[in-house]
Amino acid sequence: MARSNLKMRVAFAIAASFLSLTSANPLLLKRAGEIPDPLPEGWEYEGCYTDAQGARTLNGPYTFSATAMTIESCIAFCQTGGYVYAGTEYSGECYCGNSIANGGTLQPDSECGMTCSGDVVQACGGPNRLTTFKSDAIPPPDPVHNPGVGTWSRLGCYA
Repeated sequence: MARSNLKMRVAFAIAASFLSLTSANPLLLKRAGEIPDPLPEGWEYEGCYTDAQGARTLNGPYTFSATAMTIESCIAFCQTGGYVYAGTEYSGECYCGNSIANGGTLQPDSECGMTCSGDVVQACGGPNRLTTFKSDAIPPPDPVHNPGVGTWSRLGCYA
């Protein structure tokens, strides 16, 4: 009993020391990420959007980096693919798309405060939250479905 009481006292003392250190020294507090200014030419911050693993808000290609993700690298990745939206999530994920899809909704910026794995000053989303950017480029047109010619219809590809 005395031993567990001593462990509790030590744990309390450590916690109290940490709290007094963080109160006295604001550099020890975790800082929310920020949006860089300026952004790459033609891109602007759109806001913090919801995201879901089963139905992505930006449903184009994606990339991941546990150590080098930045807002600029995500935008460059999406721009190279011809996409007009880029979004960072959970510090190291980057998603692209040409529209906000699957019911993604705007959330307070405070929900996208995780910092980027490649730049601890930048905001890179959060859990199921996308820090989202949009290009001023015109998105490509949606694909057109060819219904067939006359009474002919497509049956598939056979070998």
